[in-house]
Formats: sequence, C-alpha cells, structure tokens
Amino acid sequence: MSKSPRLKVHVDQDKCQGHARCKSLAPELFELDEFGNAHEIGDGTVPEGLVKERLNELSELQDSITAARREALIGTTVDVLVDGPGVARSHREAPEIDGIIAVSDTLAPGTFHDVVIVDAFGPDLEGAPA
Repeated sequence: MSKSPRLKVHVDQDKCQGHARCKSLAPELFELDEFGNAHEIGDGTVPEGLVKERLNELSELQDSITAARREALIGTTVDVLVDGPGVARSHREAPEIDGIIAVSDTLAPGTFHDVVIVDAFGPDLEGAPA
C-alpha cells in the first residue's frame, strides 16, 4: 500500500491580503510576523494526523449537508432511469459515485419511470411508483 503524499501549505506573500484567516483557521500551520503577516511554520508540511482530522471533519459536514438535501426530496416526484433490478438514478446521481434510488425490482433496466421519493437513507433514496 502506497503512502499518501505529504501535504504542504505555503503563503504567497504577493497575493496575501493580510487578514490572517489562515492563522485563525489552522493555527498549528501558520504564525504571524511582527507586521501581522502569516507565514507557514517550518517547511509547511501538514502533519498526517491533522490531515486525517480535517478530512473527518469535512466528511461529517458533507454527510449532514447530503442528508438534509436528500431528505428535502421526500414527497417529490422524480424521473428515474432504472440501472438494474431495484436500482435507479435521477439526474442528481452519477453511477458508482453518488447514492442510488431504490425502486421496485419489477421495473425493467434501461427504462424511465416517474417515482415519488418516500424515504432517504444517507445518500440513498427510496422511490415508489408515482
């Protein structure tokens, strides 16, 4: 198994506007000089533990956004393409990337149908005949 590439941060002093947002968001990676300008600490390498911590934080945030958006679809009618027995997608779902819409396994693959979204399970939805 290959090791993840090391992440590094860098402050481009020509583009920095001096608001110190980087320092407020990641104090473990940046320090301020006597003029209040931010600079990366050391060579800017981001510790692997911090990378994992931030990715977990972002995943939790994205999961809650996804759940709220999926739940907002409950009660709406959507046009779906049946990909396989019991599995469909609307224009919102990319194959093998996004969630699915569970439908009756009697719907033929390759056909389009209107379904009413009746439930949400994380990124997945459940659809019933419209």
